Amino acid sequence: MAKQDKEPPLPGFTAPHRLLFVGTYLCYIAVNTAPNALMPATKAALGLTSGDVAFIGSWQTIGLAFGKCVWGGWPADLFGARRTYMWTMLALAGAVVLMPAMTTEIHLAVMLMALELVSTPAMPCHVRWIGAWMPPEA
Repeated sequence: MAKQDKEPPLPGFTAPHRLLFVGTYLCYIAVNTAPNALMPATKAALGLTSGDVAFIGSWQTIGLAFGKCVWGGWPADLFGARRTYMWTMLALAGAVVLMPAMTTEIHLAVMLMALELVSTPAMPCHVRWIGAWMPPEA
């Protein structure tokens, strides 16, 4: 019986790297969902009206749409998934650090729009990595 040749593992995709990827992905999800989950507390703390919350949500949606249409996957193609992901996570960390400084609905709306815009390239990076870990069988 012939011994099947195993393909060598992909360089840089060791178990610790995968664990780091999953951890940063969970942080990415938490950063992108926390502002919406905390909106009732933010509304009470800043004395926002329902109209203010809708205004904030509309700016967040603008950031998401602009990010998907303009800023989407080309950075991962141009600079590589790892480099793009690193800069995306650093930008998200900066946004999270600045979040407590937002004291008005305009500041919060612009920050959440920037958060959505900056986080857009993360998903194409995830897709490229997962595709590399699980290549289609020949």
